[in-house]
Amino acid sequence: MMRRRRVPALARWATLGFLGGVLFGCQDYRFEQKCPEGITESQITVPAAPPVPVDILFVVDNSGSMADEQENLAANFNFFIDQVAGSVDYRIGVVTTDLNSPDGERAGDIIATFSDDAFRTVEPYDLRGCVIAPIDHGCFRGPDAALRIIDSSVMNRDEQIAAFKANVRVGSCGWGTEKGLGGMLSALENMRAGRCNASFLRDEANLVVIFVSDENDSSDGEVQQYVQDVLSVKGADKVRIGAIVAAVDGAASNCSASVGGQCGALCDGPAPNQGSQVSCDNRNACTQAGEVCRNGRCSNQAYEYWNQSPNNCLWCSYFNVADCCSALAGSRYVSFAHAMEQAIVAANPDLEVHQCNAPVGTRAACLVDSICQDNFGETLKRMANELVVTNEYRLTPAPTNPDGVAVTVVGGRFGDGEALVNGTDFTVTVDANGESAKLVITNGAKVPGVGEDVKVSYVTEISKPTEQKGACGPQTADAGT
Repeated sequence: MMRRRRVPALARWATLGFLGGVLFGCQDYRFEQKCPEGITESQITVPAAPPVPVDILFVVDNSGSMADEQENLAANFNFFIDQVAGSVDYRIGVVTTDLNSPDGERAGDIIATFSDDAFRTVEPYDLRGCVIAPIDHGCFRGPDAALRIIDSSVMNRDEQIAAFKANVRVGSCGWGTEKGLGGMLSALENMRAGRCNASFLRDEANLVVIFVSDENDSSDGEVQQYVQDVLSVKGADKVRIGAIVAAVDGAASNCSASVGGQCGALCDGPAPNQGSQVSCDNRNACTQAGEVCRNGRCSNQAYEYWNQSPNNCLWCSYFNVADCCSALAGSRYVSFAHAMEQAIVAANPDLEVHQCNAPVGTRAACLVDSICQDNFGETLKRMANELVVTNEYRLTPAPTNPDGVAVTVVGGRFGDGEALVNGTDFTVTVDANGESAKLVITNGAKVPGVGEDVKVSYVTEISKPTEQKGACGPQTADAGT
């Protein structure tokens, strides 16, 4: 029986050494190897984007149905101010949609009383609360002439809110033919030297116009002419438009706060019977149930409601039924905003066309929102952030991973630094060419102002692993002879 011969351990190591000599003994042999990734990171400090001064013009409907909406604006104006205060230099003025009252602007409120019949028909308006305001049409409104221009450089937050509340309560005694576009143009014309609004408009400032009305515009002339009129005053790149009007999802539509765009259904369908039509000489002379005296005849209330002109039948100013429309489609305001958006975007490549209905937090050329809401707070907040505040920064070169960008704001209100949350407080969008990116701080409370800075850290380049001979330097061994 053969026995295996044991190789001493020392011999085994020698054998391995020999094999190693064979393996490594080839002349000038280069190995293929993978080198690790290389990462280049940028850390930059960006001075706060120079805040562009902004002149903000509110054009507010002062016709008979607007008292509640003016109170809504006044009660929620803090949402607007809290986004812009300290971050931009701005001025605010308020004008009305009334260009027709022969004795100039009016103040006070119309008192509307509705009957207790089935359709709650409006009684004749009580005009005793209306007074003449000593202000010409197209001039800024406000009970204190010294505060008709709200100036952020000389007034603190609380003073601005108090002044706006007083100025925006323009009353509901204005002419019933609302001319918002005309009111805007008249206000701009009155910004010329020597006129009532002369100290308002600044050459270096953006112009933001915000319309608030529950009816359509009835100004003379075509919408496109008003676009040209505005652009003759201010370049398109420096204009933004807001509209709180009768609209649903940014499109003009009759609406109510309770049922949205489905209001006015009681006006549909065939005509009810006209009633007895017997002669009567006053409102209460009719004895049959459901009839009222109209034009000397006893008529069915349902017929009288249905028989009104289409707008009157829908309109809560004439009836107070459950589904009446509290606002009538602001078609001309929406058309004007859309036309302005086209001109603004053409002049500003950082903006996009969104039909004035951009996603929340998106820097926009225009914003249309509904007047049929109980609280304007979020709308005013959006308009401040998306139309007014300077909140954009350029990142060059672009980050390779936008989700990994880190942002800290420092100085002033932020002390040694406050980190922002990506996707919540700011967004990063890489340009189509991939060479740079746009950083937008979407949280208005975090937008830095004068004396505050933005620190940005992000990866700008990742060198991918490579496989090649000698990629990490040649590895050559000589075995000798």
